[in-house]
Amino acid sequence: MDGAHLKESKRWMLNLSEKDRISIILSHFWVDYPQADRVSKIINNMIEADGRVHAPCLLIAGDSGSGKSSIAKHIEDISHDWRFKIAYMSCAETCAGMKFKESVVAALGAPSPSGRSSRREIPSELEKFIKLSKTKALIIDEFHDAMLVHKTEQQKNLSFLKGLSGRPFYLNIIALGTPIAVNALSIDPQLFRRFDFINLMSWEEDEVFRSFLASIEENLPLKKPSGLYKKEVVKYLLSESKGNMSSVLDILRFGAIQAVTSGEESITIDLLKAGVSLRWMYKVG
Repeated sequence: MDGAHLKESKRWMLNLSEKDRISIILSHFWVDYPQADRVSKIINNMIEADGRVHAPCLLIAGDSGSGKSSIAKHIEDISHDWRFKIAYMSCAETCAGMKFKESVVAALGAPSPSGRSSRREIPSELEKFIKLSKTKALIIDEFHDAMLVHKTEQQKNLSFLKGLSGRPFYLNIIALGTPIAVNALSIDPQLFRRFDFINLMSWEEDEVFRSFLASIEENLPLKKPSGLYKKEVVKYLLSESKGNMSSVLDILRFGAIQAVTSGEESITIDLLKAGVSLRWMYKVG
């Protein structure tokens, strides 16, 4: 097999063992698609905007599994080539052990406030650290987790973000969360007005989804083409996943594993169904 159905940079994977190819299938890889491209363009333009009274902010809302965390990681990765630095934090990972303000300060690279300074709304050292590091934006993934607190604490968290998006910090706040985060932001009308909003939509049967599936196929280490863009495959994926990004990728991953372990080396409807049924119950030869 010449692997012509794969991206040229991925064809080396076909020489790997079954175990190594399955590891690649299960690993995270990025495929561009219009909603994510739109997000990255908006964020880049917001960061480049100067001379405003307040830094423009963005909330990306979507249900669980809609691809929010993948987009956050993608922005974090590609921002290394941008003119300014972006700080990143996930409330799911950090907010459980620390208060929200402490988590934000840590993500921005400043030491946690102590003693009397901890009672300040924004630590006095933070402006220096932001300027020295040339940090222009803060990505907050799983933002809704920071809002699952008492209303008084919600107001404190939002007030803290409002301070960071204004002078002298002018940080672009890029939040990603479930729709409840939109309602939480409305508690502070001033901060709410600084935000633009993007809702991540579920996949539908259209050329955009077919193109996305074709791009996925180019990255899967299978020795034969699968034709994931075919009508019957598209209909099955949408029916089984309800258009949810995470579910689509899971179905494809476990279907691809079945293609490897069965020796068929091509994803079929039957193998997709087997992957849905068996999931982790596969055996490497």
